[in-house]
Amino acid sequence: MAPDALEESVPGTSKTLDVASVRIHHRRMLIRLLWESGDMSRAEVARQTGLSRSTVSSIVAITNLRCEVREWQHKRHDARDDPAGTIKLATEMALDALHSSGLSFERLIGVGLGMPSPMVEGEPNGLSSVIMPKWAGYDLRQALRRVIRAPVFMDNDANLGALAEHWWGAGRGEKHLVYIKLATGIGAGLVLNGEVYHGSSGIAGEVAHTSGEPDGPLCSCGQRGCLGLVTGSAMMLQRVREQIEAGRESSLTDGDLTPSRLVEAALAGDGLAVETVQRAGHVIGIGIANLVNVLDPGMVVLGGELSSAGHVLLGPLVASARSRALSTAIAPTRIVTTQLGERDIVLGAATQVLREALRDERLLINARPVARPEAVVS
Repeated sequence: MAPDALEESVPGTSKTLDVASVRIHHRRMLIRLLWESGDMSRAEVARQTGLSRSTVSSIVAITNLRCEVREWQHKRHDARDDPAGTIKLATEMALDALHSSGLSFERLIGVGLGMPSPMVEGEPNGLSSVIMPKWAGYDLRQALRRVIRAPVFMDNDANLGALAEHWWGAGRGEKHLVYIKLATGIGAGLVLNGEVYHGSSGIAGEVAHTSGEPDGPLCSCGQRGCLGLVTGSAMMLQRVREQIEAGRESSLTDGDLTPSRLVEAALAGDGLAVETVQRAGHVIGIGIANLVNVLDPGMVVLGGELSSAGHVLLGPLVASARSRALSTAIAPTRIVTTQLGERDIVLGAATQVLREALRDERLLINARPVARPEAVVS
């Protein structure tokens, strides 16, 4: 048995636990070991922990820490402007996924949520009233908790993308990483010293309103050329429509203008699509250069719909970033696209739940007994 387990289970030491508490402690110890070390044989787990193989087997047999997806659903919805509809849809999809996977409520450790908003200290529902003003009076976490009866954890979607890339994706093992989400807008998730960095008030990584084009279009925030406006999918599609209406030849038509269609056309060599994606890449590169100069990350990972444009996006983006960042900062920084595809933020949400379970053994499956006052003697 490992020394820390002995201290907590042998009479006469500073703390004495009952049998159930010792079992919980062992479960937490094994889960943390598997989480940090990856796949291991029972023999190796027993050797490293000092537990018997039979004890290891009885615990490991119910654990899966590789974030394997058992059920996947994807639906588009305007989360910013329709809080009531978002809550209804999220609840329905969560219940449907739970039933389809065959899991019972009792086996659920928790629920992870990603939202297009920083988690702001002091806001009643945790969301930014500036970025999500229509969510005043709505609380998605409480709504899901009432129905699913399990802990609900929520974070900014880019933060969760960063967490997923750090644990499962291209940035696995990187201590300092920046994740850039390229979708309706742009956001950044920061991993510093192996932990997601939220900042003092929760808004770290909000790069959407930093300037990419000083003479660009006027943003709702009052500034010109904000990254989120210039590189957001809505503005990109609007520019494509304007070019088509002006007589520009393209395989794109107004009827099939979506971000995914734009990416497909760019990869197929459509001139207008390539030009639009490359312009976005150039501007995004400016924002990345600023982040690299300030944070000096080992890797920048691009996620979101636009990242699937691959080399069409990466070429001008990397060139723009390297021309503006300090050579000593940009030289060791790798800029790559996600290996996790469209599931990166979802995997990040699941990872957040698992991390919380490592910190609080009461969340673990079959580890939620009601503690008795006499169970612990100090």
